[in-house]
Amino acid sequence: MMSSLTEVVVQLRIRRHRQAPWLHSQQARWRAPQARHHCQDHTSHASNWRRRSSASAMKSLWATMTPSVMGQNIRAPDTTVRFTPYHSPLATYAKARQAALSVERTPQALSSVIGTYLVTKEANEQARLRRSPQGGEYVYSHTHIHLYNHLLHKLETLSGGVVKEPGMLQPWVQAIQPFRRDLFNRTYMVNPIVEAFSGGLTHGRFGFPAMDDWTLGIKRRNRFFINTSVPRYQAPNYAAPLSLLAGFHNVILLDDSASMTWPGDTRWGTATQSRWDQARGVLSGMAELLSSYDQQGVDLYLLNHGDPRQPWRRTDLNLQNQGLRTSAQVSRIFNAVRPDGGTPMGQRINDILDAYMVALRHDRKMKPLNLLVITDGEAGDDWILRHTIKNHIEHIVQRGHDGPQLGVEFVQVGNDPLATAHLQDLEDFVSEHHQAQGRDVVDFTPIYQLNEVSAEVMAHIMVSGIDARSRNYLRSRLQFRSPIPSQFDGAGQYGQYGSGGGYLQQPGYGGGGYGGRPGYGGQYGGGGGYGQGYGGRPYGY
Repeated sequence: MMSSLTEVVVQLRIRRHRQAPWLHSQQARWRAPQARHHCQDHTSHASNWRRRSSASAMKSLWATMTPSVMGQNIRAPDTTVRFTPYHSPLATYAKARQAALSVERTPQALSSVIGTYLVTKEANEQARLRRSPQGGEYVYSHTHIHLYNHLLHKLETLSGGVVKEPGMLQPWVQAIQPFRRDLFNRTYMVNPIVEAFSGGLTHGRFGFPAMDDWTLGIKRRNRFFINTSVPRYQAPNYAAPLSLLAGFHNVILLDDSASMTWPGDTRWGTATQSRWDQARGVLSGMAELLSSYDQQGVDLYLLNHGDPRQPWRRTDLNLQNQGLRTSAQVSRIFNAVRPDGGTPMGQRINDILDAYMVALRHDRKMKPLNLLVITDGEAGDDWILRHTIKNHIEHIVQRGHDGPQLGVEFVQVGNDPLATAHLQDLEDFVSEHHQAQGRDVVDFTPIYQLNEVSAEVMAHIMVSGIDARSRNYLRSRLQFRSPIPSQFDGAGQYGQYGSGGGYLQQPGYGGGGYGGRPGYGGQYGGGGGYGQGYGGRPYGY
């Protein structure tokens, strides 16, 4: 026990991403309270970041704040994990693992190790990001996405080295789940796309999703599904039933660049309509059709909507763009938005897929994502688009997700031959990764392949992509030599989402992991946290 307590003040500056300078600088105080460790709220703003602490003098940490986001005060929900810090900062994996194996095997004692390790890793990564811009796989991602995945990676690595020890599994799961929830909620509070995807969490954002060998770090960097024999192209199957959409969350990304005001193609509507008006007619019908299968409704994002630095904010123009169910909701968006600007397709797709992967990493039973991209032109940031597709295909494979977990379907509106050539070139690029990773993630439907376009046709295009991804996945996994039936509704074959059964008696998506082992956890832990506090939001934004 230390004879004196020291106040640890951490001023967290929201790092300004090159694409998102709209985030406000904020400050959070982490205070070692006096006597009975009473917690007090501290909220202020700062433009610089600094940390003054003596690791050996830390007694306990606490963090909570009321941030100002887009001019509104939003109090963070109380998912803060309380713990008594370990007596050293635990700067390395080896030290953290040694500490975890040496303390008493109780959730309280293990929380001390986990919390101290995360605090240290977060501070170190913040300092590194200040010295040099982020790069690598998250080079085009927001800083909070980078930090979330960085800390989850450290946590999973530590878990993999600890839970294999006898008697460690249950107390470790009880200790680690509140930290995972806190990391997710801190990202949720500043990223509206993560907020939208959180509607698909099996236990909500305040519950604890079941943990399996992947979330516990026992399995890592999967290579099992790689199969270079997967065919480069699979003929579309427009006869697959629309009820397949019930097992997927459907998201639409619509091009709202200036060229969408140009005359459209007669396949999409009349010759006098612009591409924007033609898209309005099709998407109005799609909202009602898709929401009849997906209870979450349809999320509609635009490339240049509202503030170009933050096109997905639902506060822009006071529009609801998530959970759409009616044509009237879609019409309100089209009435309020005037197409303008460029085509930052790569960055917007990256933002959506980043947010989905955050939710999926938190809860592996999330519904698969079906992303429909409607565009009339070439991406203005093609290099980001290619990086995004390659990066997220690799993440899906490395984290051991099922074949249909992620799909992106490009559909062309208008008849620009340059746009057609660009999307075909993109499809060729993606095909290389299809063969290398054994995944059919991206499909492209050019305008000349369609006789007419309607809500029903677009829905069948989405279903056809699901069919291709599912069939290719089962071919590579189960080594089928004969064609697989396309009509795979119901639990008699593939299984409904969240049910057991499935093809060849494989469990369904929600059955506790593909291939058998039930998930760990459930509602371990419950309640508040242990000791004093870790976390509070935001971090490093």
